[in-house]
Amino acid sequence: MELVILAPVFVVLMLLVVFVGRSGGALEQVRHAADAGARAASLVARPSMSDAATQAVTRDLSANGSNCVSTSVAVSFLDATEVDSITVTVSCQTNTAGTELLGASARTLSASSTEVIDRYRAG
Repeated sequence: MELVILAPVFVVLMLLVVFVGRSGGALEQVRHAADAGARAASLVARPSMSDAATQAVTRDLSANGSNCVSTSVAVSFLDATEVDSITVTVSCQTNTAGTELLGASARTLSASSTEVIDRYRAG
């Protein structure tokens, strides 16, 4: 009898664990993809940096089995007198498939990574 009462609570708890796990995994994937994008962009010539960053982010997220429904990539440059740098920001909307019972809405996660532009490789 008590199991019948507790079963829905256990189901909701399991769904909550799935939701939190997906969100945490997606955040880690977004951080890693931003790092990969910034590193790839810092190694190519300036006209190709945005494309290199976007390709590296897309490749990294697809290789790691992304928990994202949609992804966007923004690239910005900092021109300084001594050192130039590039910042790649990746935004991701989390996948909530299978957790509708919780009423959880999709979260948008974002991560940025900055790399110094390699003068000798990037030209």
